[in-house]
Amino acid sequence: MSGYDFTPTGWYATFDHKRSRGGIRRRDVEAWSDEGDALAVDQERGRLVVVHTMPGFQRLMHGDKITAMVPAAPGWRVRQVEEGEPPSIGQVIAWALCGDYFGTVLPVTAGTGWTASGVADVANDENLTLLAPGTPDTDPEGAPDPLVGDGQ
Repeated sequence: MSGYDFTPTGWYATFDHKRSRGGIRRRDVEAWSDEGDALAVDQERGRLVVVHTMPGFQRLMHGDKITAMVPAAPGWRVRQVEEGEPPSIGQVIAWALCGDYFGTVLPVTAGTGWTASGVADVANDENLTLLAPGTPDTDPEGAPDPLVGDGQ
């Protein structure tokens, strides 16, 4: 599962749902106007509008943004283990490069229903393990983390 909050621009607008049209609490910022205003979709009007003109607008918040996708080499997998369930394995088809200050790279899986948006947050979800090519799908005790190594 992903603990990230991906938006097209890396920003979203928050709203007071009691004052907004339709009880919305949030809208992703889809683009920026030539004047630098944040634009979001107004579903009723079917167009992009300046977010600070929308009823109930509160503030802009920083979200997460995928800036690029890179194909993954064959063999990378993500294993998910939930208590009482057999492990499930998802093939990594790409790497998502995030537009943050840390250079975050996340595996993107295919053919699984358990990852949000196909992005697996292996660094922050204890139920997920990244498996390097050639490593077994099972979890031998003490196996090194492919991102960290064996600690030597």
